[in-house]
Amino acid sequence: MLSRLLALVGAFLLLVPSAMAATGIVVRLSTGGESVATPVQASLTNSDGASTALTLLDNGEPPDVNAGDFHYSASSMITGDTFTVTLSLGGETEEVGEVSWPEDVTARDLVITRYDGIVTLETGAGDNGQPAGEPTTPGGVG
Repeated sequence: MLSRLLALVGAFLLLVPSAMAATGIVVRLSTGGESVATPVQASLTNSDGASTALTLLDNGEPPDVNAGDFHYSASSMITGDTFTVTLSLGGETEEVGEVSWPEDVTARDLVITRYDGIVTLETGAGDNGQPAGEPTTPGGVG
């Protein structure tokens, strides 16, 4: 009897999506070829106040593509749908805006463009075919 109850509760928990499931994000900084002070860091703070700090690199290692091209990248798992974005270049920190995604988006992209002192934010979304909070299977398509 107890094993049936545990199986039923376990199945229920698997079917109920978490309101704060972690989703993947790639954050990129494009400088238009301008040199910036390092380290390059971005912080995303969700509406509950939880913050995710990322150090963006320009080293040619994924998710960065080409080393030394003044395009910096980082990836992480985040919780929430709406974020305040802070950018830090060489320790100089500024809040650069707010971004959001629909809650069902499981692959997120944030492009921060900083050129000639002007900062813009652009969000993108992909569908990796996975439920929220579940990464793709290693080596699998998605």
